[in-house]
Amino acid sequence: MNCDNLLKSNINNMTHNYKITGMTGDDNREKVKKSLNAIDGVSAVATLDPPLATITMQKHIPTEKLQKALSAAGDYTLEMARNA
Repeated sequence: MNCDNLLKSNINNMTHNYKITGMTGDDNREKVKKSLNAIDGVSAVATLDPPLATITMQKHIPTEKLQKALSAAGDYTLEMARNA
């Protein structure tokens, strides 16, 4: 894929930050990242300090769907981050 096509394919992507509760270590961070990245059309990065997931999606994905994936992986919750 050339650069022009790459830019066009990424132009409509949305990136949101979510506060994650329940991450207490690197193993939790990896579980959160892996469970979110398993959702079709999602690219996620998770950090412990601050406990955030930065999620880039190709189309809108309801928060409920993101939460369902996290709940299946462990006792994690997410909410839209403010000022992240």
